[in-house]
Amino acid sequence: MDLTAYLDESGIHSGASHCALAGFVASPRQWRLFDLAWHKALSVAPDLPVFHSGDFFGRSGPYRSLPDATRLELILGICDAVTNHRLTPFGIIVDCEVFNRLSRDVRRFITGGTILLDQSSRRWKWESSGAPNRPYFAVLSTALMLAANLAKPGKTVDFVFDQQESFAPLVVSEFAKTKALALVDGSEKLGNCTFMERKKASALQAADLLAHCWCTCYSAMAAGKEAFDKRGQLAQIAATERGKTLAEITKGKWWHDFHFPRFENEEDLILPIRRLSEDVARFLLDNRVEEA
Repeated sequence: MDLTAYLDESGIHSGASHCALAGFVASPRQWRLFDLAWHKALSVAPDLPVFHSGDFFGRSGPYRSLPDATRLELILGICDAVTNHRLTPFGIIVDCEVFNRLSRDVRRFITGGTILLDQSSRRWKWESSGAPNRPYFAVLSTALMLAANLAKPGKTVDFVFDQQESFAPLVVSEFAKTKALALVDGSEKLGNCTFMERKKASALQAADLLAHCWCTCYSAMAAGKEAFDKRGQLAQIAATERGKTLAEITKGKWWHDFHFPRFENEEDLILPIRRLSEDVARFLLDNRVEEA
């Protein structure tokens, strides 16, 4: 049976310390059952048009005056909707400071930029620019493959993203590029790529919940890494509202599970360049690629 992955992002705003892409993979039947359970959980607050994690945890917008008892019933209900169905969480997080330390040429390439060898000058030149200020695109391909490799041989995973006009064109381009890379293990499992409004897809709301909680908790741990040892930090974060939610919907796997890699150093990010031939890689790393 083919699967569908819904994924969302967190930490794409200016000044964010980390950027995360995360979501869930499941069969069409599990998504249908989940949708019923999710809407039932939301019914405890009938005035809410859609669940949005940032507003919920920040107690803003329609959640500003939500009674504590209703808040608790709501969050427990949507956590149950996730954990009572066979939804597999996955995601990836990148340290924005590490990303921003890379040279602009390297950031252009790992976020989707392409280079071509000019036959007359025998110099490498940029064909497309990528998104050097958006770490989201540095890890998009990895996130796609994490989800795709959850499918059995011969099956595919379709991907649904939150509708964002500014991101959609490059998402489509990177998806097609990753799918065309026959040498990437599992690329044949990539199905289709579509976009939906979050308010029309409960699965995207669940992906938003996972991405928001994971990014917020991990950013808090990174900010306090000098003040707490790992065990102390985990205990502290786990005691927060977001931490409890994150532990529940991932069954405690968000910190160490294979489906949640963390890009915390430059070598993690420049791996796509290391796969190039040595002379091409050196042009990029030495910032010698010219404008077309």
